[in-house]
Parts: sequence; C-alpha cells; structure tokens
Amino acid sequence: MATVRLRRGAQEDVAKADGSQLSAIANGLKKLQVSPDLRGEALGDNLAGYRKLVLGSRKLRIVYKYDPLEDLVIVIAIGRRRDEEVYKLALSRISDDAADSLGDI
Repeated sequence: MATVRLRRGAQEDVAKADGSQLSAIANGLKKLQVSPDLRGEALGDNLAGYRKLVLGSRKLRIVYKYDPLEDLVIVIAIGRRRDEEVYKLALSRISDDAADSLGDI
C-alpha cells in the first residue's frame, strides 16, 4: 500500500475545502493508497510526470506524483478544474522550493 503525503499547499487546500468536498477528497486520498500509478490520468505539457484524479461530481481534481521506488504519492494540489485553476496552482507549487514540507495523511 502506497504512502500518501500532502505538500503544505495541498494541506491548505484540504483545510479550505467545504464539508461537501471533504468526503470526496478523503475518498480520493484513500484510493491513491492502492495502485496510484494506475489511477487517474497522466498529465502532459508542463505537468508531465504528474497525474490527476477526478473526484466526486468531476468538479474537483487531485494532482499528484507517484514514486514507485519509494511507493510514495506526493499530492501537489487539490482544487477545482474550473478555468484550469487546479493545474495552474499545481504548476506554481512545483516551481516553488522542492524541499517543501510533507505531512502524512
């Protein structure tokens, strides 16, 4: 079973989520513990090497990277797809300090 860790920004995304989103996020994070390399879809362009998992009513996304050698999922961003919001957020976080702190779920 893969370990799932959230970057600080993703932890903040969860803290900002409303009650209706929290259940979908929790379920999505649990799904990523099993076969994360087969879940969701691979992203391209500037997010090549990352994947997205669609949540709930298809409005939310989890953007993550999977390291098969460590069996580790690193969640970069959780947010709405609207106007590519979550992808822009993920890209900005990836550009930030790579040593950003991680927390277990």
